[in-house]
Amino acid sequence: MEPRTADDFRFMKLAYDVWLARGLWVAAELALPDVIGDDRLTPERIAVPGRLHAGNVGRLLRALAAHGYFTHHPDHTFSNNDASGRLREDAPASMRPLVRAVLGTPHAEGWQHADAPVRTGRSGFETAVGEPVFTWMAARPEVAAEFGGAMSALTEIYQDEILRRHDFGDFAALVDVGGSLGSFARVLLRDRPHAHATLLDLPEVAAAARSHWDAEGVGDRLTAVGGDFFDEVPTGGDLYVLRFILHDWSDDECRRILANVAEAAAPGSRLVVIEHLLPEDSSDHHGWIFDLNMMVMVTGRERTAGEYVELLDGAGFDVVSTTPTPLGPGVVEARRR
Repeated sequence: MEPRTADDFRFMKLAYDVWLARGLWVAAELALPDVIGDDRLTPERIAVPGRLHAGNVGRLLRALAAHGYFTHHPDHTFSNNDASGRLREDAPASMRPLVRAVLGTPHAEGWQHADAPVRTGRSGFETAVGEPVFTWMAARPEVAAEFGGAMSALTEIYQDEILRRHDFGDFAALVDVGGSLGSFARVLLRDRPHAHATLLDLPEVAAAARSHWDAEGVGDRLTAVGGDFFDEVPTGGDLYVLRFILHDWSDDECRRILANVAEAAAPGSRLVVIEHLLPEDSSDHHGWIFDLNMMVMVTGRERTAGEYVELLDGAGFDVVSTTPTPLGPGVVEARRR
């Protein structure tokens, strides 16, 4: 019998990681970190009689505790630790929406048919449900709002590194195109008390953004506009931002979006594109896995800096800088000709 190799164990770990991720999704979906809160509870207390199966709650939490999520105490009680605490709904920049969105609906449907784009060129999600993912979410405001929360969580992960490496400079009027709940716009406004931001997103997302801003007391310098960037983009900005937008769409669809930004932007206005910037070779980079997700979920793809330069040039923008970051996402800044 051939001895086992390191590659064999890599395949085993791959399977284990899938199971661990799904177990974490169950904990997030059932809000177990919220039930535990700041307490130490037995599985029976966590389950709440009649709500969940206490024995299996304990099994799930022991497995997750063994991998660094939750703390299992000798008296068979469980408490949150720093990792599981990030899944609480009330945690600052909670990771719960991200885990629920990426490991549950709608991604679970798309990845169940991950072979479809390779076989047919059609996304896995559209193969599974019969319509594009953003059309599907538009009819489900609660899912769209949670997806917006997931995008805000991603912004929190990447934004510090992006802001360290790229100087966004001064601006008076920011237009955040497809800006979800406006988390990045709020960060950019924080040190610019004279500036105002307009967020464009689908009507249901814009409505959710307004409620977030009102709750935080920052709505006086933020305006949410419900609309579609395939139709038009708000005018009047001296800085336009496309953050994790273009990777959702094909080259032809990107040209339509960029044409609308170019039409709205005055000559000299700046456009900042934030996306994963793929290396020119096949070296290790987070963007390759994101590219697989784009293939499965939407019509888009991740691109190299050179491919973004080509798209921007064709839309009437001159690229002035490209800034990669170690975490994967990078920044391409351009000016309207």
